Amino acid sequence: MRFELSAVPTAQQRTRHTKTGRAYKSATQEANERTLEALLLPYKPKMPLRGPVRLDFTACMPNPYVSVKTSKRGHAERKNRAYRET
Repeated sequence: MRFELSAVPTAQQRTRHTKTGRAYKSATQEANERTLEALLLPYKPKMPLRGPVRLDFTACMPNPYVSVKTSKRGHAERKNRAYRET
């Protein structure tokens, strides 16, 4: 099985705790998890996978090291800058 998700990778936030010790996730984190689950749902197999499973993960993020001038042409280039694998 092979598939590609078009989403910007974000870091998972820490669990928060109330004064009484109850743990909860922030609303942003829960929204991110729901979005990821909705993106993965179409790829869910009908039957659970059996045996060994291999997972290869590649994240492509905007390259922050591209130096572009601040001219009008540079602004257009920044919007279309290259992506790099991490």
